[in-house]
Amino acid sequence: MKQSIFLSKSRYIRALQCVKSLWLKTHKSEVLDTPDDNVLTKFSTGDKVGELAYGLFSKGVKIEFQNSTFEEKCQLTKDLIDQDQEIIYEATFSYRGIVAMVDILQNTKSGLIINEVKSSTSLKDVYLDDCALQYYVLSNLGYSVNQVNLIYINKNYIREDELNLDEFFIVDDITQQVVSKQRQVEQNLIDFEQALALEEEPNIDIGKQCFHPYECDAYTYCWDKQRNLCHHENIFNIARLNQDKKFNLYRQNIINFSDIKDLSMFNAQQQIQIKACLNQEIIINKDKIKAFLATLSYPVYHLDFETFSQAIPEFKVVRPYEQIPFQFSLHY
Repeated sequence: MKQSIFLSKSRYIRALQCVKSLWLKTHKSEVLDTPDDNVLTKFSTGDKVGELAYGLFSKGVKIEFQNSTFEEKCQLTKDLIDQDQEIIYEATFSYRGIVAMVDILQNTKSGLIINEVKSSTSLKDVYLDDCALQYYVLSNLGYSVNQVNLIYINKNYIREDELNLDEFFIVDDITQQVVSKQRQVEQNLIDFEQALALEEEPNIDIGKQCFHPYECDAYTYCWDKQRNLCHHENIFNIARLNQDKKFNLYRQNIINFSDIKDLSMFNAQQQIQIKACLNQEIIINKDKIKAFLATLSYPVYHLDFETFSQAIPEFKVVRPYEQIPFQFSLHY
């Protein structure tokens, strides 16, 4: 297979989610949303967790991301492997335009071990696809890959005085799952290359792929192109309506509230929302409000508080991602 366009792990995962997103990233990147603070925070968290995992494998050499080309990183990685360097952080490989950077590479006498680090607290299918591409690149370069591990956070870990990395991280051997995906990886790469060769963007409608496994940065572009979604009163804004039901209605061309002929498919609260919008009226259940107020007795206190969470807990007796209060106000 001839791969003529640069493809990284992140672009491969993007294409698995939606090949139109990959086409836009490659040919029309100006339409993509700029990462917001939440996205940048997730990236930063991932970097911190990845570097923390280095502590599980001491005396490693890191391939620095800055101040060198991918070709130079690949050559340095090869040189370190040839010199029997046992641990390499951010080991970089390239095969026919596909670039794979391995978070932590173990170079053993019996072969290489890929260690991929995630800031998640569970093993997700998308991580298997990520590692499958790494295995594909390394094995096609002629390396013997004996094992693939996914390293992620133990959500049940409770910090003590010091952070215990062996308890903080979970290491799962996913070699079998990764090997079983190799034929599909090769077919995916062929499909993605064909899609990227198109002069026009692929004709793919909005769907669940806009949100899973990640929220796509082409969301605004793709959804704004749907003329029927030009105002707020559409089925995607119905409170607590299952996403599958929303897209089922959308595919039936039931999009705006005015398209709905049968309200019985919605629950009582959702019907109130739809009716209020269609009739341009405010609906207030004064009896229920009075009944609630009747349950209160003075003095009345109003408690407000704010929390934050950390992937890597800094405080004793705290779990990863546990909500930690840091500010409160009590109004009397």
